[in-house]
Amino acid sequence: MPAITRAQGYPSFKQKGFIKDVYSPLIDKNLYARTYLPRTTSSKYIGQIKRKGDKVIITRQPKITTEPYVAGKPYDITSNLEDPIEMYVNRGRRWKQYYDENDANRTHVVGLNAATIDAAAEAIARDVEVEYFGEFPSFVPKCNTGNSAGCTSGSYQLGSLDHPILLDPQNVLDYVMQFLHVLNETNVTNESGVVSILVPDIVAYYIRCAQGVRDAHRIGGKSSLKTRYLQPLDGLGDVYVSNLLPKLDNGAFPIICNVKEAMNAVIAARKTRVIDDLDLYDGTLLRGYAIYDWGVAREEGLAIGYIKPNKSPLVALE
Repeated sequence: MPAITRAQGYPSFKQKGFIKDVYSPLIDKNLYARTYLPRTTSSKYIGQIKRKGDKVIITRQPKITTEPYVAGKPYDITSNLEDPIEMYVNRGRRWKQYYDENDANRTHVVGLNAATIDAAAEAIARDVEVEYFGEFPSFVPKCNTGNSAGCTSGSYQLGSLDHPILLDPQNVLDYVMQFLHVLNETNVTNESGVVSILVPDIVAYYIRCAQGVRDAHRIGGKSSLKTRYLQPLDGLGDVYVSNLLPKLDNGAFPIICNVKEAMNAVIAARKTRVIDDLDLYDGTLLRGYAIYDWGVAREEGLAIGYIKPNKSPLVALE
């Protein structure tokens, strides 16, 4: 039997920079660039994340009260500092990629290092975001969702699962602006970071078609996986668009809104390994692990609505 020869151009990955000390930070950097969470949530915590199960401490904003000044009256010494939030990083996802040394179609690719980094970061980001979007509705207080939203007025129509708002380019700006005022009624927007709103692609289309944002140079941003920056809206905040928001059985989509300090999130790539020439493998096995989690710091800074796209005003010829 003739000897099996190594595919032409097959690299020795460890000699080409596939070392965990270099490789993990590169995936980390790519992961942060591709993931929606680090841009729209807070990462202010005390502690260092090294492994699954680690604990971080999230400080809460103190509640300050005032009293009338009376000459000569001493201060009443009180403390309204809430206990900090303890968040355990209990979620993890692992990935792997195997390159067969005898598969010329896979092993001669120039730039395989960068391609693998991109693919690993993309897969982690996608799956983490899908999980986060699925859990987000359970974090939102009742006064920040539905068709009587607003803790003070109860007058905003954000839509509910059973009664979504019918949306089109004519009413889209009026609809999304409601989120800012719903959060204003909870008094969280002044010092709580940038407001961000996440919409499905059809709503991004409506925003782009709206009369107020037709100026083309204001539209767009660097694409990042399936979730990407769309544009800022004056008076509201940053708008993101995602194809990962689920379409519900009734054809509705969720719209997610939060202030940055309302949610804390942790995500990091760990334990990236490159294993060359194992007895069981004729090639190289790459594998890695990402740890992540999130916790609510101020639930009043979260809001969610539900919309159903109206039919396009464009008419097809019969």
